[in-house]
Amino acid sequence: MYGRKKWKACLARDLGVDVSTIHRIGKKDRVPSVYEIAIAGMIHNWEARQELEKQAKKLGIGRKK
Repeated sequence: MYGRKKWKACLARDLGVDVSTIHRIGKKDRVPSVYEIAIAGMIHNWEARQELEKQAKKLGIGRKK
C-alpha cells in the first residue's frame, strides 16, 4: 500500500498518530484492536480504489496525468 520506503511515517500520518506509536506497535505480538480495525479499513479502501481504477482503465476513463 505504501511501498518499502517510509511506510511507517505514512501509516502514522494516515492513522493520525506519531511514528513512535507505529514503532511500538510493531514490537508487540499483536496489534491493538483499534489499530487493527483502522488498518483493515484502510486496506479495504485501498483495494477497492485499485479495483475501481482498473475497471475505469478498461473502460478508457482513467485518470488524466
